[in-house]
Amino acid sequence: MDEREAIELLKGALAEIPHLTKLHHDNQEYELWRDKVIDIIKAGLDADDESRFCRLRGPIHVVGHWTSDADYQRFYLENLGNHVTALKSIIQKHEIDGMSTSKPQVVALRFSNRTLSCIIDILADGYSDSGLRNFFFKYNLLDVYEQSGRLTAKRRKVTDVFQHLCESRDENSVSTLESIVREALRKLYPRADSDQGRREHFFQGFPDLDVALRADGYQMREGELVPVISPLVEVVEEEGLIEKLLEKYGFAIAKNHLKQSYENYIGGKWEAANGALRSFLQDVFDQIALIVVPQKASGKPAGGERRKLLQQEGFIEDDTEAKLVSSFFKFASQDGSHPGISNESDCRLRRYMAVALASYYLEKLEKLKARND
Repeated sequence: MDEREAIELLKGALAEIPHLTKLHHDNQEYELWRDKVIDIIKAGLDADDESRFCRLRGPIHVVGHWTSDADYQRFYLENLGNHVTALKSIIQKHEIDGMSTSKPQVVALRFSNRTLSCIIDILADGYSDSGLRNFFFKYNLLDVYEQSGRLTAKRRKVTDVFQHLCESRDENSVSTLESIVREALRKLYPRADSDQGRREHFFQGFPDLDVALRADGYQMREGELVPVISPLVEVVEEEGLIEKLLEKYGFAIAKNHLKQSYENYIGGKWEAANGALRSFLQDVFDQIALIVVPQKASGKPAGGERRKLLQQEGFIEDDTEAKLVSSFFKFASQDGSHPGISNESDCRLRRYMAVALASYYLEKLEKLKARND
């Protein structure tokens, strides 16, 4: 367990104290709660934190002049108050430590030096000097562009701008750099009759760019820079398999959710993309249930009840399949990225799984309809 997870669990434990204060001192929940807190601290924090929490606790049942039930209850509540103080102190300590270690925050660049070098060439070759001044003026970078003097070569001045943004490495600089890359590609991408023709013509002038972009996880599509989904999903999208099946069976809502998910994904709106993915796959199962067992499904609410019905009817064939589908919905319902991976990677993984599951069960529906027809 890492420190961040431990702090979140301690916050949850702190939120349980109001419930404990309502209990009689002679209850079993307090000891279980206290043991849980100690286990969390041991697993994710340090010995000083454990000592800080444990030293405030005294015996609840004592021998001596505190003999009345009221005395026991008073001491129990005081003890809980001490725990509140200790937990708040521990949480505050680690949150302050986290703030101090995270500043200045260094944000990972989304593009490699190879890609950025290609973009520098594109800008220097595609714009005049006055055009580049106007270009960087919009990003409040004109002073950086002109710092080496007006007589300096364009490529050198563009390189100065990129080097400035790369060295800053804060969130704003990284976001600005990505916007510059996207705008450069969008405006300088040559026009032709077809997207394939535009792509071939464009990359003839910059042969290294295609490989560099794909190594960074991006590709050009219709003049826009978009993430590479995966070879499998690209095949699905190019052949229009899922879209064709959605249209064939009239799954308009699911198709719209899939479209929204993709648009939000390429726009970097990860939470919105994840939400649309869940809605997409949920509607696929809902509509399949209405086709496979229309009378029974129409009497069930949308969501898990219809998926259970598909399992009962054998469309979702066994417990293994059912657990797989159920696990995905639990996974997809979690907010934020999972520990150790970025929001973009997390969203991409969810998309892989949602599209694969939808493809599997839509093809299964096709085979079932073919047998019945």
